[in-house]
Amino acid sequence: FHGNGSIDFTSNESVFTYDREGAIDGITRKESLESHKIIEYFMISANICAADFIEKHGKTGMYRVHDIPAVRDIEEFNAFMRALGLEVKLKNGTNAEFQRVLSSIKGNPKSAMIERNLLRAMKLAKYSEKNSGHFGLGLPSYTHFTSPIRRYADVLVHRLIKHFLGLEAMKDTGREYLKEAAAKICDCEERSEKAENDMFRLFALDFLKSRMGGDFEAVITKVTKNGLLCELQEYPVEGFVSFDSMYGDYFVFDPYTQSATGRRTKKKYRTGDSISVIICRVDLESLKLELELFK
Repeated sequence: FHGNGSIDFTSNESVFTYDREGAIDGITRKESLESHKIIEYFMISANICAADFIEKHGKTGMYRVHDIPAVRDIEEFNAFMRALGLEVKLKNGTNAEFQRVLSSIKGNPKSAMIERNLLRAMKLAKYSEKNSGHFGLGLPSYTHFTSPIRRYADVLVHRLIKHFLGLEAMKDTGREYLKEAAAKICDCEERSEKAENDMFRLFALDFLKSRMGGDFEAVITKVTKNGLLCELQEYPVEGFVSFDSMYGDYFVFDPYTQSATGRRTKKKYRTGDSISVIICRVDLESLKLELELFK
């Protein structure tokens, strides 16, 4: 579907590895295999057919929609790319532009970090009773059909198709019912994703507790007025280096270049820079990982 307009992101999902006893012994990036892409191709094909069928027979349905990016998010991504010293940027935020950026960063050692920021520049997909198209896939109509065993939206799509085929009557196919259902499903999806992310971070930080005091290579993923957000290279988990912990200097944040410069030492930290850090504090309750520079 890449040729048909799909923005082809590489999977950057973090996953655990386990020892023979089932205990976590590492954290790594999930590998995206060619077989995964083939399965995804078939799933997207089925979802397109289901969406087209519903639109043809009833218009109102349960669609998976994805709006165009907001101007502010595009500007933030361009600022990020400028901070990396790269000329590539989004102008109008079209689907083709997103594809062009992805193509241009292939082989770049910071491609994974760039992809994550490009993904953040896009809005979240959601469910709706009205079809407004799917920006990320470059499709005029799309839905979720292939996983009724785990998603209620898919169950509704199956029921609608059976209803339109005359195989099984659906109790309520009206716009208001489907609108309310879509809103509730979106709310549940948002809460479940947050719970899943929080749970992953909880286990990741618990794993890193035994590594407190150890030094690690990290890359700066974002510079803020208060410090450096970094990701450990050995274990893809983000932590924070506060400027308050960097004694002997005062750092001035420049939002345009997304960098911070020491007034006394003139030492500059920029997004994408590699640094050495020490894990100094792990707070499981607040899910915070505090780091300090390794000197």
